[in-house]
Amino acid sequence: MCRGGLGPFFRPRRRQFYESKVSPMIPSDFFTSLSIDQTSVMARFGGSAALLERFLKKSPADPSWPSLCTALEQQDLPEVERAAHTLKGVAANFGFARLSQACADMVAAVRAGRPEDLPEAFGRAKEQYEAILAKIAQM
Repeated sequence: MCRGGLGPFFRPRRRQFYESKVSPMIPSDFFTSLSIDQTSVMARFGGSAALLERFLKKSPADPSWPSLCTALEQQDLPEVERAAHTLKGVAANFGFARLSQACADMVAAVRAGRPEDLPEAFGRAKEQYEAILAKIAQM
């Protein structure tokens, strides 16, 4: 039986700070201009700026935004809820808190039976989505 914990073979990892590992391909103001917590996003991507960059460049092809727009045009509330919920999670993983919150507000509006709240929340989401796409295009 092993006594005394895990012994000398286990050394807990020190907390790593990822902000110094930003890729030169990610613009220096990318995180600040979009109000992103750089440390948590870099930690979510294992400290790999190259991995973050690769996923960021693929994100405009994600079908969540077109699905949300189509569902709103067709007034398909169950699909609005699904697409907004999906986009909320995608945005949260990248640290896009404002976009994630706007999508969460859309989900809440549908679930509460308040479709009249959707245009305002969608307007905020669209503004954030366009700002994000513009920053990604600069990469």
